Amino acid sequence: MITMSNLVIWSLLGAMILRTLDRVIRNPLATIEVEKERESHPLILYIEDELKKLFKPAGGMTCPELEKHILEMRMRSPDKLEELVRELVVKYYRSREKPESKPLLEREIEAS
Repeated sequence: MITMSNLVIWSLLGAMILRTLDRVIRNPLATIEVEKERESHPLILYIEDELKKLFKPAGGMTCPELEKHILEMRMRSPDKLEELVRELVVKYYRSREKPESKPLLEREIEAS
């Protein structure tokens, strides 16, 4: 679902998100996927939700309020904003990783 907030996130942070994917996640397919889907990608929705919680923990933040907070943070502390985006991207992709399953024999031995 595309909302105006998705567009705000993509337009203000898209380049930073793609840069983070290239430098930190280092999965070209993930970068291409986000670049292709842009504001519709689940990562953008995730970042939007997390920023709304961070900027207004009680929720109910409007799109213009979200934009204002991001722009203020970008002006006052661009390094902190970059670090925050990096943390959110890493957290999103870590939550999507599936734990490696052990071979059946190893699981049976551990259960004994």
